[in-house]
Amino acid sequence: MENHLLPSWGSVFHLIGEPQPRRGRARCPIHNGDSPTSLSLSEEKGVYHCHVCHSCGDKLDFIQRTMHTSFAGALSMLGIKTEKPPKTDPTIVRQHEAMRRVRAWCRKTGKQLRDEYRNRQRIEVYAKQKLAADPESVLGWELLRIAYEGEAKNEFLLDEITLCRTDDERLRAWRTYHDEF
Repeated sequence: MENHLLPSWGSVFHLIGEPQPRRGRARCPIHNGDSPTSLSLSEEKGVYHCHVCHSCGDKLDFIQRTMHTSFAGALSMLGIKTEKPPKTDPTIVRQHEAMRRVRAWCRKTGKQLRDEYRNRQRIEVYAKQKLAADPESVLGWELLRIAYEGEAKNEFLLDEITLCRTDDERLRAWRTYHDEF
């Protein structure tokens, strides 16, 4: 919490029932020391440091340690009201989860399509080498058919997925895939 939003060290010491600090020094109530100068306080930074027990932190830490309370308890002691976060709309949660799944699908499908594309290229190169050596090779022609089978559709979808930058584009690619495949 920002220091300018919190009360002064004088107010904090008054709140916990300790004598007012003098010139940025005070008795440390954390270890119940006797020395009136063992605790250094900085009003500008909103921090403290005990030179005996080596406890340090900000004003909220100080209140938590001296009053044995939680962060929320320290805020409450200072009169700062904490709001509970608003309840999450289940519809929005479902939408976010659906978009997370679409993003994951784009990554997975894009990788699969890139792998298929590289494999088809390798098969094509091998088939062309076979056909260059023997233009009547049945294996060469069959491999070439396999390499070109479904190539246009797969490359179109690969381009769609690769070029997606927004969730709307990813959703459009997902719908295209599920409508056509």
